[in-house]
Amino acid sequence: MIRVVCAIIKNADGKFLLTQRSDKMDHAFHWEFPGGKVENGESDDAAIVREIWEELHIEVKPLKKLTQIDWQYPNKKIALVPIICEIRSGTFNLSEHLDFKWLAIDELAQVNVLGADLEVVNNLKRIHEN
Repeated sequence: MIRVVCAIIKNADGKFLLTQRSDKMDHAFHWEFPGGKVENGESDDAAIVREIWEELHIEVKPLKKLTQIDWQYPNKKIALVPIICEIRSGTFNLSEHLDFKWLAIDELAQVNVLGADLEVVNNLKRIHEN
């Protein structure tokens, strides 16, 4: 199983950040919470800081881990660890993704979101209802 982290970033308007995968990536053109694989010996928090810097050129501060999602894709199984993060500094500069957008919680499931990320969306909805 591959350990993967993703950043849950909310802006001042209460909207969440999603990024669109490029045609060079698995699951091309799908939307996801940004992040990536945890390297050997790396903590989840260190991985999310590194991945967001590499992908978006944004410095984030990890705040809280959410429920891990174990997900089977056709070619791999992942353990997705969503981490609520806040932006510390930087200007968005996409190095791997095609696009990014900020969406309200009710809009997140209306775009073509990857399976494991859709489970994160469902968990976020449950958190916001309480």
